[in-house]
Amino acid sequence: MWRVVLGFLLAPLAGATAGAAVLSHGNADHFRSWLTAFSVASYIDAYIFGLLTFIALNGVVRPTLIRVSLTGSAVALALSVLLGAGYFVMAALGAPFSLMGALQFFGTIAGMGLVGGFVFWLIVYTGHEHEEPDRTPL
Repeated sequence: MWRVVLGFLLAPLAGATAGAAVLSHGNADHFRSWLTAFSVASYIDAYIFGLLTFIALNGVVRPTLIRVSLTGSAVALALSVLLGAGYFVMAALGAPFSLMGALQFFGTIAGMGLVGGFVFWLIVYTGHEHEEPDRTPL
C-alpha cells in the first residue's frame, strides 16, 4: 500500500519535471513557471484520472512497464484534451497558437505521462511479485 501512495506522490512530479525541462529550453525562469503549472496540473490529473484508472485496472491487467507507461500517457492527456488546456496555457504565456504548436504541446504532455507512468511502475511494481500472470498480448 505504501508503494502506491509513494507512486502517486512522486510520479506526477517526475512527469512535470520532464515536461518543464523540455519546454523551458534551458531558461531557469521558464523552467520554474512550467514546473509550477505542470505540477499542479499533474497532481490534479493523477488524483482524478490516474486513481480511477488504477482502481479500475488493478488486478485486471498485469502491470508491465509498457502498459503502465502508456496508461500514464493516456491519463496525462485526459485532462488536457478534455479542457483544451494546451490552448489556454499557450495563450496565457503569450505564445502564438498554431496546429504544430498544439501538437508539440500535447506531445510533451504525452511524454510527461510516459515518464510519470514509468516512475509509477518503478515505485509500485518493481520487485513485487504478482499472483497470476495475464496472457493478453502487449
